[in-house]
Amino acid sequence: MESTFDLSTASSSPAFFQLIFSTTEPPNSSSNHTTPLFISERERREYLRRLQEQTTLAMLPAILFILLIALVGLIGNSLVLYVYSRKFRPNATRIFICVIAVFDLVSNVLLIPGEVYDMLNYWDFDQPWLCRIRLWLNAVVTMMSAITLNALAVVR
Repeated sequence: MESTFDLSTASSSPAFFQLIFSTTEPPNSSSNHTTPLFISERERREYLRRLQEQTTLAMLPAILFILLIALVGLIGNSLVLYVYSRKFRPNATRIFICVIAVFDLVSNVLLIPGEVYDMLNYWDFDQPWLCRIRLWLNAVVTMMSAITLNALAVVR
C-alpha cells in the first residue's frame, strides 16, 4: 500500500524538503540507524511537478521581460550590423561596434533562450553538462564584449 501526503502542508516544511531529496536518513537523525523513506517515486515526481508549476508562475514576468529584451536585441543588433557594415567607411571603431553586435546576437540567440529554458525547468533540469556549457558560454561572451568595449574606449 502506497503512502499519501498532503502537498500543502508538506511543501511548507523544510524537513520534508530535505527528506524528499535525501536517500539515506532524515535531518536530525542519529548516525546509528537509517530511516526508510515512505515516499514513492511517483509522489516525488508529482511534488516536483507541482513545485515547478508554482515556480513557473512566479517567474513568468521575468521570462516575458527576458524574451522582450531578446527580441529587441535581435532586431537592434541586426540593424547595427547592417548599417555599420554597409554605410560607414572602414575603421577600428566600426569594427569594434560590429564585434560587440555579434557578441550580443550570440547572447540573444543562444544564451537568453537557454536561460528561459532553465527557468521553465528549474526543478527538473537534469543535464548538468548543458548547464555548464551555457554558463561558460555566457561568461565568455560577457567577458569578450567587455574587452571589446574597453578596446573601443582606448581607440576613441
